[in-house]
Amino acid sequence: MKPFLIRLSDLTRSQDWRLSFVPFIMGCVYLWLSWFKIDLNFESSLLILFSLVTTIGFAALGYLINEHFDIASDTKAGKVNRLAYVSNKVKLGLFLFSVSMALLPWLWLPHDNVTWFLIGAQFLFYLLYSLPFPRLKDVPFASNFIDAGYAYWIPLLLSHHTYALYANSIWAAWLPLFSIAVFLVGFRNILIHQVDDLFNDKRAGVRTLPMVIGVERVTFLMKGLLVQEVVFIVAALWYISIATPMHFFVLVMYILSLCLLIWRLRLHFASNYFAIESVRHITDGVNQYVLPICWLVVLGFQKPIYLIFIPIHLLFFFPRNYWQAIKNSILSIYTIIRRLVLSLYWKIYQVLSKYVNYLIYYFMRILGVDLVKENTSLVGYIKRKFRK
Repeated sequence: MKPFLIRLSDLTRSQDWRLSFVPFIMGCVYLWLSWFKIDLNFESSLLILFSLVTTIGFAALGYLINEHFDIASDTKAGKVNRLAYVSNKVKLGLFLFSVSMALLPWLWLPHDNVTWFLIGAQFLFYLLYSLPFPRLKDVPFASNFIDAGYAYWIPLLLSHHTYALYANSIWAAWLPLFSIAVFLVGFRNILIHQVDDLFNDKRAGVRTLPMVIGVERVTFLMKGLLVQEVVFIVAALWYISIATPMHFFVLVMYILSLCLLIWRLRLHFASNYFAIESVRHITDGVNQYVLPICWLVVLGFQKPIYLIFIPIHLLFFFPRNYWQAIKNSILSIYTIIRRLVLSLYWKIYQVLSKYVNYLIYYFMRILGVDLVKENTSLVGYIKRKFRK
């Protein structure tokens, strides 16, 4: 079984989604648990577990379908496609296993007609995007909307709806703001992928949005998407915080993390936007790693038993290379705070010194001593008196 799972992970390019898409969706799960005030018990544990299983199943299935129908274009472009080197029997086994992971959890997970509509839309988007006809993957704009839809938007709505059903509640009023932000995240990420694959797509004869509108407009579009994404996420987090004040912590950490990243990358913003990967992905690390942990911390403060999920989440959904980034961030925060404290200290010292000196001067004038004429300080004046 283990070799099969390793092969499934390799052929579905799990490194592309296991530490990006999945951590974000699990972060949303923590947010739903907090928002709907769901206690941790055996049933809710199964809810979380099956949510993870179906998320991985849909992610793997999407990559399998896409990779299978990309074999011809990848071969033409000279790009390695791992599925091209496995038999149809293995492909079928991988496909059935992924479908099982995606759908079997719904035998237990809460569902209704909206659930089946969203799942149906997810499958439809996979096929519209990948099938030889209509193959919307090769259609500029349409490919971006479809990819953002099935990679981010539909999974978000499906996840939220499932937890609303479990809690016997309705969709959160702030969900439209948050879902727009998530759609923008997906649109920006497929745009980045298309930029990275520009030369491969040209060799394969595929027309993508960057080819149609050009580098300068794509740069402008990507920056605009980043700004709008941040605005909508901040608006959603603010709305959540108004209803649940404890979530102000998440809002503050989101803004602080972005400010810290902008400060660290400030020298790169004047460079070519496409050339600096850390700049064009500046919000992804915050969305995928900071927000989930923050939501989990808030959930843990609301219901302490959920704190046991923190080490589990860090073990499975947090990349090792980010620990060094965290260390650097802590050092950066320490440096900034130290500079602010020292600057504030000297300003306060100068102000207090000035007013204390004035106070001493006029107090001594009352006693008949003019320290200015004496050309000395209070300490010097006292020493002079004692010498006499």
